[in-house]
Amino acid sequence: PTTDQEAYRLYLQANALLARRVGNNIPRAIEIYQDALVRDPDFARAWSALASAYAIQPDYDYDIDLEHAADQARDAANRAIALNPGLAEPHAVLGLIEFDHRNYVAARQAFEKASELDPNNINVMFWHATLLRSVGDMQAAAHISERAMRADPISPLGYVSKATFAFATGDLENATNLA
Repeated sequence: PTTDQEAYRLYLQANALLARRVGNNIPRAIEIYQDALVRDPDFARAWSALASAYAIQPDYDYDIDLEHAADQARDAANRAIALNPGLAEPHAVLGLIEFDHRNYVAARQAFEKASELDPNNINVMFWHATLLRSVGDMQAAAHISERAMRADPISPLGYVSKATFAFATGDLENATNLA
């Protein structure tokens, strides 16, 4: 995705931090993505991952201003799409922003676009299933959660999605076992 090996190494390092969403991992990942983008400003996947980090950061740090984070995520996602319109993740980030602003139709459209581009992207599936549960489409949410588990059977996001679905449908035993 880039010809700059150091930018790619930084991108992978930031991805590892972002996957472990504890402590200061998200702000540190953001810094490292930014470092990668200084080295290669046309690195679409790094823009995409940076957009995801900005979008989810308010969920883990309540001191982060949601609107500011949404603006940063939107800008990074749009930059990624401009560089590579075939990436699923930035479309999903735009969907997540719409979801956070309760624009459910626009969010669903963005998640469906992202799913078309990469039907096995675990983040896309997790965020899409969350939206569907929130609007009461439990059957579709369950289907996507099951797909997520098949796509990546050891993904913590897949288990969270499945546990959240079980909880939302009253299956507390299964929710507890999955969490």
